[in-house]
Parts: sequence; C-alpha cells; structure tokens
Amino acid sequence: GQPAALNVSISPADPGKVMVLMEVRSLDTGGLEEVVFNLARSLDRDRFNVLIVCVEGGGHVARRCREHGIAVELLWGNKQAEYDELLARYHVDLVCAHYSTFGAPLAAAKKIPLVCVVHNLYAWLPDDVFSELKSNDRYVSRYVAVSEGVARYLTGRFNIFPERVSVIHNGLDVDALAAREREPLICSRKDFGLSEDDYLFLHVAAITEVKGHNALIRAMKEIVQKYPQIKV
Repeated sequence: GQPAALNVSISPADPGKVMVLMEVRSLDTGGLEEVVFNLARSLDRDRFNVLIVCVEGGGHVARRCREHGIAVELLWGNKQAEYDELLARYHVDLVCAHYSTFGAPLAAAKKIPLVCVVHNLYAWLPDDVFSELKSNDRYVSRYVAVSEGVARYLTGRFNIFPERVSVIHNGLDVDALAAREREPLICSRKDFGLSEDDYLFLHVAAITEVKGHNALIRAMKEIVQKYPQIKV
C-alpha cells in the first residue's frame, strides 16, 4: 500500500524512453483538458511515449490528441481489468493523474510511481470527492501543484507534507498565441445582436455547475430591470 519511489525506469518496450500514462476522468473541453493536451504533445518524443486513459469518456480534446498521434484509450466495461491490462500492454513506467485517481491502487500494486497533478483549489468539492483523494494519498509518489496558492491549499486541506509537493506552473503555447496575433478573429457587436450602447460582460467558462452560470443568470434577471443595456 506504499507509493512507489519516484525513480522512473526506462521502458523495456521502447529502450531509451519513459512510458507515461496520463489519467483523466474525461477529455472533452475545458481548461484542465487543454493543459493535458498541451503537456502530452509537448513532451520530448525522443525521451517519452504518452498514453492518455479516460476513465469516464472522451470527446473533443481526445480527438485532437489522436490527430496529433497521441494514443487515447477509453474505459468502458470492467474498468479495473481494462486499466490493469493497459498498464501491462503499454509497459507503463509512470502514471500522471489529472483530477482522477481511479488507477492509483492498480499502479501501486505494480510498483509504478504515480504523480498527481492538482490544477485548482477544488474548494467546491463535496466530501465524497475529498475522501477519495484522501484515501488514495497513500499511493501518490509526488504531487504537482500549478501554483503556490494551490500548493498551500493542498498541504493545508489534506495535511500533506510540503516536501511531497512540487510547484510547476502551466505552460503557454507561445506559437499558437503568436498565430492568433498574426490572424486575429474579426467580429463586431452586430454579429452577436449587440448595440454600441450595450455594456458587455464576457463570462469565459465551461457549461458546468461549478462555474456558477445559474447564479449569473439569476443576478441578470434582476440587473436588467434597472440596467437593460447590460448584457453577458
């Protein structure tokens, strides 16, 4: 039940490379999904092979990964047996979990080290999710927090020793940003049915409960009665 030491071996299936399994709950759209995509395609192909395992489903980003030659496997039936088979078939050397620890005990049973990436404070999570993260802590070889704030929350909320946490900030796709500057998206207020007098708020978030769209809509119902020019 103890986590494997973080001394990653070299895969016998492809000498000279480390086989990394990235575990996610799903891979459709969202900030976490984009980080996983950028990480998977940016790893040095001369040093790493990458497999992404989706525990609950695929989607848009999963298709993008496959288009870039990144292997993606979806779990469907007996998920534990399928995950265990993937660990063996791909000769996995390291598991990198992103907001999902389904395979943590399976990796530990094979003495495969597991790095758990913490992308956010997750302050809204219900107790059952917290208990899952706590119960799987014994399988985690190392935590990666995307910011100092996340690291402080992780160590305080879960009583994890700071020595077990590394802070690695999310990277930026500089080439993609430069391409957008060279060919900016041109649009006007008329394209969205807006007038020049409208005061516009832009809410950038996936359509999920934790993003609070319901609260925003309730607030707008009252706001527009006094300020009809305000739009979201």
